[in-house]
Amino acid sequence: MAADFLSGPKPFLQKVSVKIGRKLQESGFRLPASVESIARAGVPDTTSWQDLDDPIFPSVNRQPSGEARVLYFVNSAQPYTVSGYTVRTQKLLHELRRQNVAVYPATRVGYPATIGVVPTENAVSVDGIDYFLLLPSRMSLQRGKNRRAAINLLVEIARRLDITLLHTTTDFRNASLISEVARILGIPWVYEVRGERDKTLELENSGQRRRDFLAEFRRRETLAMQAASAVLVLSDVSRRRVEERGVSKDNIYVVPNGFDRDEAIEAPTRDFAREKIGIPSSTKLIGTFTSVVDYEGLDSLILALEFLDVDTKALIVGSGSELSALQHLADERGLTDRVLFAGKQDPQTIPVWCAALDVFVLPRKDYEVCRAVTPLKPMLAMGMNIPVVASDLPAVREATGELASYVPPDDPEALSEAIRKALVDPDHFYGHQLEGFLDTRTWQSSAERLLQAYEETLSPDA
Repeated sequence: MAADFLSGPKPFLQKVSVKIGRKLQESGFRLPASVESIARAGVPDTTSWQDLDDPIFPSVNRQPSGEARVLYFVNSAQPYTVSGYTVRTQKLLHELRRQNVAVYPATRVGYPATIGVVPTENAVSVDGIDYFLLLPSRMSLQRGKNRRAAINLLVEIARRLDITLLHTTTDFRNASLISEVARILGIPWVYEVRGERDKTLELENSGQRRRDFLAEFRRRETLAMQAASAVLVLSDVSRRRVEERGVSKDNIYVVPNGFDRDEAIEAPTRDFAREKIGIPSSTKLIGTFTSVVDYEGLDSLILALEFLDVDTKALIVGSGSELSALQHLADERGLTDRVLFAGKQDPQTIPVWCAALDVFVLPRKDYEVCRAVTPLKPMLAMGMNIPVVASDLPAVREATGELASYVPPDDPEALSEAIRKALVDPDHFYGHQLEGFLDTRTWQSSAERLLQAYEETLSPDA
């Protein structure tokens, strides 16, 4: 759909950039690895003080609009970026399409060139979902010009597709952009709070100037939430935080992360998965698939091995900034032969890696961002009836329905004890409550909640 649309008589995503992209790709050109690494975060590049000056326009009053025709603005997309962020986007889009909702995703201006991948087309199709890539004829060194280019491209897409509602994910920079597009078109917009990036930024550095910046960052996030017709959140934990920012509870919709029931049902057996990835069936295998970053607490997973039987091994599937440090830790503790670093894997193979596990471990650290933001990763494991042992944090408890085994963060010995107990009788770990919880955590269920938010935003009687 997108490719045909963009090749119409007046293509607004400039062919010039596509031609340049083809030539650069043929020459083997890539941007520096330091730039490309931004892809892992699933968010735009660094935020500056200039971003704090862009206006955020209030959404227009609800009005009768008939069919929901939605332009969904996201930071990144598969196949260029593989993360929890892009998995959530793709799964929601897939389920919305199955429910015959007219929803069209578009990525931020310049993406994926901004992460070191030079596209040869101005659209990409992922499992039948076409994403618009906003590629102007040239990217400017001036932030304001790129912003204006993005606005113009989005307005043109929306007009050609008769869009009635705009949907953007965090952060406030996206809200500012989309709110201006909505103002031009005279249609409402909704704001999806995927995470609390200010909490993540807190971990990076300190200093008075940084604290001032973060205070303004938070203020802008609050303005974005208050300006939107509806705020979409991932959890009740997040809902309460948004309410504390002055948003009416009637305008907040919880659209949780989910899992693909078909994926869980069709997953291979444990023994088949073990054979596929080359791990003996007799090995007690604990582990995770995740972004390998500090707040995931994977050092605790490695150190827990010191308290477990020698035939217990840890599997870490994923890549990230902490990978080399974790490899060094395993070597330093003499655990190299007991920690299997699988690296980044094709998303389609994750069910196989998951099926190979005896226990899924989620050892997040006790950071504010981890207390607030629900993880996506344990859902597939729970759907496969694999025991989950996790850090005792509010967002983690909600994401796992209070059904996992919880331990204090940063406590390898306590983690090992919970893992040992889970290994004793994994088939009866959850009892009879699991199915009821999983029914509320399918992507189909989440898409239905999202559609409700769309319809009530567009309804004059909502």
